Amino acid sequence: MTVSRVDLVVPDPQPVFDWVEAHARAVLVRQVARETVLGWAVAVVFDDDAAAESLRAAWKDSVASPELVRRLAHAVIEERRAASTGPTPA
Repeated sequence: MTVSRVDLVVPDPQPVFDWVEAHARAVLVRQVARETVLGWAVAVVFDDDAAAESLRAAWKDSVASPELVRRLAHAVIEERRAASTGPTPA
């Protein structure tokens, strides 16, 4: 059996799980999610390449590419920097 894995970074994993249930439940091998500082890291494994490609197309802006991970990490760093920069004591 050949399997195809799709890695996503999303704010909430439930819509991804709902998409899988509606479109590719029959070929699902495994799906997991864990919360990170960048959002939810979701990994979905199918035993069908077409299902994996369909998920990638449906969630193209959330595929965990190095560029997306860098952009999200930069946003987290900037957010933390802004939160830690308070008024300077007199």
